[in-house]
Amino acid sequence: MNQLQSELRLARSITEEKDAEIQRIRNANNQIKLKTIVCLMCTISKTLASLELLEELGGRFCDLHNFHKFMSIHHNYEKDWWYDIIVGQHYSDDYKKQRRVIIRNYTIEAATSIFLPHGIDVLDIMSCHGLSSFFVDNFLSRTTSSRGLTCRISYCGDIEWIVNVPFSRDTTTDPHCISFRSLNVRELPNLVGLCKGKIASHTFSVLTILDIQECHKMKKLFPRAILQDLMNLEVLFVGGCSEMEEIIGREEGEGSSQSSSSCTSTTADLPKLKDLNLMVLPELKSICEGKLICDSIEYMEFIECPNLKRMPFYATNEHPFPSLRKIEVDKKS
Repeated sequence: MNQLQSELRLARSITEEKDAEIQRIRNANNQIKLKTIVCLMCTISKTLASLELLEELGGRFCDLHNFHKFMSIHHNYEKDWWYDIIVGQHYSDDYKKQRRVIIRNYTIEAATSIFLPHGIDVLDIMSCHGLSSFFVDNFLSRTTSSRGLTCRISYCGDIEWIVNVPFSRDTTTDPHCISFRSLNVRELPNLVGLCKGKIASHTFSVLTILDIQECHKMKKLFPRAILQDLMNLEVLFVGGCSEMEEIIGREEGEGSSQSSSSCTSTTADLPKLKDLNLMVLPELKSICEGKLICDSIEYMEFIECPNLKRMPFYATNEHPFPSLRKIEVDKKS
């Protein structure tokens, strides 16, 4: 009996010490505005989420379960805070003052909804499995920055579309869809295209940089229908996509039932495009059917594009291409 009472007292003492420690953290946060926490966040997500005055957070969640637990408690946190969060099997002690989430070396179920922190600026997805349509299905959020999202996606073998909206779903006016500011895509071996379905108009409306490399199943970069949403595009880089045939794809019927004269009379406009780089695209035959207005173009580079025969660029100014500084074409183009 004495031994049992002793063990109960010890257990009660440990519990009281734990509760006291949590309370000390909360009190410290309330009294001195705790600015930074850097830690491995596998089991303390609930305690962290209770720190309402937290200003900076850097660390790693072992899995999405704990990340979700933290975000579900913290999703109404409207304070403008800084965070550098890693999910998965990636280790780093170099946490920076930014608003970034990294998910690496992790299997994400196709039906998983990932809650992103308030005001996120950077999302980095690398070497993840299980994603097939990636963005709309997995990363819808109410909390993205009005600045737009810088998104890097690489080495994810299951992704077929960056944005894929099912036929039965219409997101054209959905304010919760995240807008891209910069999109960098590398080595997605099964990527078919940039977008599919009725996407929200603001998905690409603030996009300034589009960089696509080593995606060998892509035949066209994006459909003509989204050109009106690319008015802020400044940099376009496409390289090492062995099956790429078109940059701006034809609408259904163009070049088939319609006459070629009808196609060439079509005019597209990328008013802010400054830098165009097309490299190692052996099957590329067309940048754009018809005319492509590029009044702001400064640099153009065409390297190893042997089947590209026509340049569609036009200007509306009296003096064509006033900003143009350099055109580079190698002997194979």
